[in-house]
Amino acid sequence: RKRAGSIDLAKDIRLDPIVSSRSTSFAENSWSSVQSNVEAIGLIFLCSYSPKIRSTAIEVLQELRSVSSLLFGSTPNMTPLRLMDIIDEIGCDEINSLQNDFKLHSKDGKQLCLSSLAASTDPSTQNLWTHCLSELVKVSFQLFPEALEIASVHVSAKIRGHEDVSEASPSVVVRWRNYIVLSCTVMGGMDPKNKSHLPPRELMQKTIPFLSSKIDYLREAARMALSRVNKNGYHDLFAMLKHQQEILSKGKKKRDRFREELMAIFGFTAQHMKPALLAEDSSLRTIFLSHISEVINVFMRENDIVIYRDHIQRYNLCVVIQCVATQLYLSKKQDDFDKSLRKKIFTFLLKWTKGADLLQEEPIKKQLQQDLASMKDVEKKNSIRMFVTENLVLLQYISCTAISALLLGPSFEAEMKPDGSVLSWIESLLLDRKLKPIGLSSLENFLLGNHGNEDLLL
Repeated sequence: RKRAGSIDLAKDIRLDPIVSSRSTSFAENSWSSVQSNVEAIGLIFLCSYSPKIRSTAIEVLQELRSVSSLLFGSTPNMTPLRLMDIIDEIGCDEINSLQNDFKLHSKDGKQLCLSSLAASTDPSTQNLWTHCLSELVKVSFQLFPEALEIASVHVSAKIRGHEDVSEASPSVVVRWRNYIVLSCTVMGGMDPKNKSHLPPRELMQKTIPFLSSKIDYLREAARMALSRVNKNGYHDLFAMLKHQQEILSKGKKKRDRFREELMAIFGFTAQHMKPALLAEDSSLRTIFLSHISEVINVFMRENDIVIYRDHIQRYNLCVVIQCVATQLYLSKKQDDFDKSLRKKIFTFLLKWTKGADLLQEEPIKKQLQQDLASMKDVEKKNSIRMFVTENLVLLQYISCTAISALLLGPSFEAEMKPDGSVLSWIESLLLDRKLKPIGLSSLENFLLGNHGNEDLLL
């Protein structure tokens, strides 16, 4: 409909004698039900791969807001915010915070917003759209769950209809991914008596096997969806992920693909969980601490002269360590982070903090030369060397940051000496111009974690 048409319609409704004869409360409740149904349809359309369909959904939601405003104005009993308001409110901030991560920039220099992103025909924006959709659903679910309740029923039916997406096109997979993201985001918040909703465990059973798929976009879709599981589904998710990992223990290629996605899920969850959740939930705390220990054991068993490989897994491990250590300290639960485990992590990560200097160590230098020996293209070789160097620099930064967070808590060394491993490491950072800020932060964390220790005065 044209905007002018919607305005005329709203005026006609307000002047209609039948509507006017009803109580204002009844009219508002009826319109609220209409809003919820239309917004549910809008959310389903926003899950589409097609920019045209998403743009149509945005237009419908804009018109819905216009009609609502004309019907009831600023009536106090009406919900002040609706779906289109959330799109306008969080859209720009969310996109701007993610532009660097997704390497997305407006070609015409204008500020990007959810409405313009929805209309984007650039295939590279599909991942960003999924992320923004998740945030949109999360906020909307808190403010008006009725629309999400309706949308979840329809989406559950559509997910059940996609019995096998392993042979589907990328566009179908993106739509399937967005459906699962919506379901995962509201997981555990729907009425359990309503059998039309997809049960959390059934949803995970359909999704988790794709984490080991040899098709990249299927793994990516499953990981993006499962990373956004509502906190009510964390225990089921990690229990089922562990079970799947045990099933894949014998198949190396599938196991390695699964491990990378598993670590990415842990990394994303650690960054986005509620600040005090690990302090409140002891079993979840055990899950994350066990994950850290198990991953380090795996890396220690493997030959670490290929440290320039598996950089994404290493990055996600450091992210989890940083988030867990920080959250436990701020929640005054640092004593639950076993000293022996903290020392083990510190000793293990020290090597990673050397960054690009690792390429000068003979075993690693020799291994890289062997990996590049079969390549005849000099330009390609140089490109790979640069890529390896950049990843080692990033690994250095994130591992230093992880160790810095690890120092929040009682010293895990038997004695605190100026030439001890911790203070020596901090001193090395303070002498490095680029790493000095992390060194200062590490020293502050060390002092905070040991402010009552008399050895600091010696």
